Amino acid sequence: MKNNLKTFQKFKDEYLEELGPDATKEYKTALSKFQVANNIKPVNYNPNKDSLCVYVEPDVQETEKQRVLYEVVSRNSKYACYWSNNWRKTHGIPLKRKAVNEKGILYVRPHLVSKKDTI
Repeated sequence: MKNNLKTFQKFKDEYLEELGPDATKEYKTALSKFQVANNIKPVNYNPNKDSLCVYVEPDVQETEKQRVLYEVVSRNSKYACYWSNNWRKTHGIPLKRKAVNEKGILYVRPHLVSKKDTI
C-alpha cells in the first residue's frame, strides 16, 4: 500500500510540474477547501447509530441532582448542518437524499436540568 501511495504522490507531483506553478496553486487551494469542508461535517454523538435520534452535542451524564432532557433542534438554524441541504451545498458536503433518509430522524440536543424543574 505504501508503494502505491508513493507512486501516486510522484505521479501527482510530476503532473503538476508539467502544468506549471498556477496548477500547483489551484491544487493547493482546492485541497485546503476540501480539508476545511471535511473538518466541519456534522457528528452524530449518539452511541446507537441505528437510533432515529441524532445527538447534535455530546451526551451529558445524569447526576443525583440533575436529569438529562433532550431538546428537539430540527429547525434551529444553529444546527442547520444536520438537516439543511443549503448548508451542505454551501460547505461542499454531499447533499442528503430522500432515498438515503427513508426513516424520520429527530435531531436532539441533550442538556441537564435540575430534578426540581422536571417534576
